[in-house]
Amino acid sequence: MCLELWFASWFVGASFKFKFSYKFLLFFSVVTFIIVAVGIFIFPWLLRICGKAFDGKAKKKEVRPAFLWACLPLIILIPVFLLLLLVQTDNFTTPVMVSFLLTGFLATQLWAFILLLKTLSQVQGFSLWKAFQNLFLTFSLVVYCIAIPIGIIVLIVNAL
Repeated sequence: MCLELWFASWFVGASFKFKFSYKFLLFFSVVTFIIVAVGIFIFPWLLRICGKAFDGKAKKKEVRPAFLWACLPLIILIPVFLLLLLVQTDNFTTPVMVSFLLTGFLATQLWAFILLLKTLSQVQGFSLWKAFQNLFLTFSLVVYCIAIPIGIIVLIVNAL
């Protein structure tokens, strides 16, 4: 607990104050909606394609529901964070609050990750270890496909 409080106080800093803004909430809601809408179709498709490298037997209609069931714990976080926004508009940066948010977020992420491994192994028809390898390969492919264009853009901008 002391380590979490130290990290939270270091992370937040003494001069940082969070100002609640509905424009901020609306902007990130729209951006999140776009990212999730694209991710719901692309990531399960990539999971199925990469799963074929590990002899996966999933059909097109099986991977997306498995992926969405694994996202359920993350959907549960939405009303919790909205409730915290309404209750704690001024004290979001206290070390106890940041520690609480980080712990809850990390626990929910772990729950979603384990659920994704279990559902993916079930629909692909292989072990948890192969499901982890499938997920790692797919995630690496997504990061690589995002990092290369960003790197090219940075190189072009720096060259100007």
